[in-house]
Amino acid sequence: MSIIDFPGNKNSQQNSNKQKNKDENTIPSQKPYLVRAIYDWCSDYGYKPYLAVAVDKFTRVPNEFVSNGQIVLNINREAVNKLEISNDYVYFWARFSGVESEIFIPIGRVIAIYAKENGVGMQFMPEDSPYDDDDNNPNNPNLTIRKILTFSND
Repeated sequence: MSIIDFPGNKNSQQNSNKQKNKDENTIPSQKPYLVRAIYDWCSDYGYKPYLAVAVDKFTRVPNEFVSNGQIVLNINREAVNKLEISNDYVYFWARFSGVESEIFIPIGRVIAIYAKENGVGMQFMPEDSPYDDDDNNPNNPNLTIRKILTFSND
């Protein structure tokens, strides 16, 4: 996909200035927005959203359920707790064989989201993790968490 900025577009100058502030070759990923959109569509129409993940060293999932470096997860509202689909990661708690597990998936490792009932969804290419830089690695023992925020649905 390419971005076309037509001369005369009233947002042309504004878009040009925004782009100059970013790395010339970096365009923000659309993946988290598409994942959230497919998730919402599944939820709105009563489908169970499933997430396929390419597991790497930064992905926290129960390893006993990983097959060929991949895992497929039911992220339906009834199957998970504290689901968060951010621009950088997917995070939630879920039960596997009765054991509650904390799940953390860098958004770049999501390779598909689809409705279990009909297979409609979207596939993605796996991307390198932003955590390849040790300063951003959540598993880095030298990383200090300054503040943890929790939110309630009350």
